[in-house]
Amino acid sequence: MTALLSEVRRIKGERVNLRRFRLADEPTIWEGRASAEPMALPTGPGRRSQLRKRLLASGRFVHGSLDLAIESNGRLIGDVQARMGAGQRL
Repeated sequence: MTALLSEVRRIKGERVNLRRFRLADEPTIWEGRASAEPMALPTGPGRRSQLRKRLLASGRFVHGSLDLAIESNGRLIGDVQARMGAGQRL
């Protein structure tokens, strides 16, 4: 029987770490989304309230999705999303 990981706090790598988002990351993420090329976010940056919900849920599987921040040298450099479950689409 395989146990499901319900929460991820931090995964340390040689060059990058994966961690939960912090609310302090919100301005950086919002600035990046607001200034992204249209091809990167075809539907636009979304609502800031939705971003905040995503940050608060980070590190836990919520509705089959797990969101984590990518950090290098103590600096937020990106994000990664994992999905599980039948019917989950990219």
